[in-house]
Parts: sequence; structure tokens; C-alpha cells
Amino acid sequence: MYGDAIFETIRVRGGKPFLWRRHFQRLNLGAIFLRFNGEALREVERVAESMIQRNRLMDGFLRIQVSRGSGARGYSTKGTDSPSVVMTTHVGLPKIAERMRLITSKFRVMADESWTQLKTANRLQNILARAEADDAKLDEALILNHRWSIAGASAANVFCVTGEALATPPLAAGGVAGTTRGFIIDSARKMGIEVREEEMTLEDFHQSEGAFLTSAGLLATPVESVDSKAKNWTHPMIEKMRKLCEEAKE
Repeated sequence: MYGDAIFETIRVRGGKPFLWRRHFQRLNLGAIFLRFNGEALREVERVAESMIQRNRLMDGFLRIQVSRGSGARGYSTKGTDSPSVVMTTHVGLPKIAERMRLITSKFRVMADESWTQLKTANRLQNILARAEADDAKLDEALILNHRWSIAGASAANVFCVTGEALATPPLAAGGVAGTTRGFIIDSARKMGIEVREEEMTLEDFHQSEGAFLTSAGLLATPVESVDSKAKNWTHPMIEKMRKLCEEAKE
């Protein structure tokens, strides 16, 4: 009732969950942070595999949500020792634009709050930001923090490209610890590509040579424009990161 829950949306391809270990690690960290009874997660992997097989899901998404469980009315968590776990499968991949047109949201998030890095059910700011993009007939919304630097997008992380280097806002800026974000950072560094996690203003974003968004659904999708200002969505580094995600074996 109060957003006291965590969730993961996991891409499934070829009948296998993509970046499963990263997703499960984040789910587990969320459960620890919110002080859920950890027993609820012991069977998650087995049940998830069974769900994918029983529903014959080859390409689509698996969604896992864990809430604290039933208790007395109000905000107290006393007596809520049996978390509720709900899993759903969703066949097919959503239709996603080949390149994204963005708007900067008027809604802000707080920086330096560790819970913003988790996939909690507290997504009101994200919903309102996405509504702004929908009203403007655009694809996504950039969200800034109270320091006026970029936290991320409403449902994605943000990367900018300058030369042969990548830059992305640090998690302390207020964005979620995206599994695709983490995969790209780790993989790019192994390939010898410089990746900087640094505070990023809108001006930094506009001055970059290119930009892309990452998530389980988007993988690495280029940005065409922000607030009607064009970006170079054909930068070869963006295509390299997209192929990196598409060909990954994790």
C-alpha cells in the first residue's frame, strides 16, 4: 500500500534470463536494505526458472516483485515477517523507438540517498516524469537531482560519448543501479574503453558527441534529441555498445 516493495524486470531471450546474477544481487541488496525476511528470496531463482519453462517464454520479460507482507494498518512493520513474492512473465519485446527523443522533467530526485539506487516500488517521480514525456509525444524524460545534475531517465540510465570515452552519472546522483548500466561499465573497461562516473549537467550532456540510454528493455538505445536540441545518434561508440549487449552471454 505504501510502496514498501522491491522489484526486478528481467529480459528473457532464448529462454534464458539476461544478466540474471546482477538482477538477483540487486534484489537481494534491496531486501537487506528494507530489512525484509530473507527467507522469501531462497526459492526465487528456482521458481523463476520454472516460470520461464512452464510458460514457454523464449523472448520477453520476467518480473519479480517482493513486498514486506501483510501486517497491521499504518506504517509500522511489526509482525510483517512473511514477505509476498509475485512473479509474472510477459511474452514478446516491446516496440521501442530506434532512437529516443527526450524532454527534461520538472520533477527532481534527491542525490546522495542510497535507496534511490534500488528498484523499490516508490516510482511516483518516475511516473510523473514519463507522463510529461508522453504529453509532449516524446519517448523519455531526463530527471535531474536537487543539485541540477542528471540522475538518469525515468526508466533508464544515461551515458554520454566523447571521443572514445564514455561518461555516466554516478549512482550518488540519484539514479538506479541499472544492471545493463553495470554490464556496460564492466565490459567497456575490459575492452580498454575509458568509462567515467561523474556528475553531469545538462550542458555537459548537450556538449557530448553522442548519448544513449540503457535498461533491460532498451539495452543501448541512442538519443536523437533533448528538449528539441539534436544529438548525433549515429556515433559508432553507441552501435558498439548496442552490439555488446545483444551478443552478451550473461
